[in-house]
Amino acid sequence: MYKTTKALLAVFFLCFFATQPAFAMTPTEQLQGTIQQVLSVVKNPANSDEQRKEMLRQTLMPLFDWVEMAKQTLGKNWSVAAGRENEFVAAFAELLGNSYVGTIGSYRDEKILFVQESM
Repeated sequence: MYKTTKALLAVFFLCFFATQPAFAMTPTEQLQGTIQQVLSVVKNPANSDEQRKEMLRQTLMPLFDWVEMAKQTLGKNWSVAAGRENEFVAAFAELLGNSYVGTIGSYRDEKILFVQESM
């Protein structure tokens, strides 16, 4: 279970992390900041499960380019959704967002190592 959680967390942060303005920060520094925010939410015993989920959503959801992810998911069928794109993007973001928040919310005390950065 922990290996799966670690793998999902790694994929989450490495593959789906939307670009943010990187004035003087390296990608690793950006990830470290986000991971620290997430860990502070997850490890705080004062937060109820619902508070934890909401705080994780507020932290993580803006980091994704949900429109682009939805387009890539539908591929050539994106044009079939003409006029309903916003509805699909909202449902897509809700589904994946809940999945990510649930998985990350179950994270407990695994060690996160940043070993090397190459660009």
